[in-house]
Amino acid sequence: MIDVVGHLKAIFTAVKYLFLRPITVKYPEERLKKPKNYRGVILLDMKKCIHCSLCARICPAAAIKMYKHKDEFLRKNEERLKEIEPKIR
Repeated sequence: MIDVVGHLKAIFTAVKYLFLRPITVKYPEERLKKPKNYRGVILLDMKKCIHCSLCARICPAAAIKMYKHKDEFLRKNEERLKEIEPKIR
């Protein structure tokens, strides 16, 4: 037998959404405003970075990669790296 109640619920839902504001945005013509606490942009302050790779390890999207290279910055922060390295392994 036909489920009349189920069909009526579906029709009611369709009619309800006809009068509501659209949920989607016509991207790229329209863009959503980002909230002030938006966390989707990665900013790197090289003065604070100690090259411990912790950010790359905890990034859920694996969007951060760390590559080894020698420069003055690493030599300046060697002592800080030695303190942190055992704690993150």
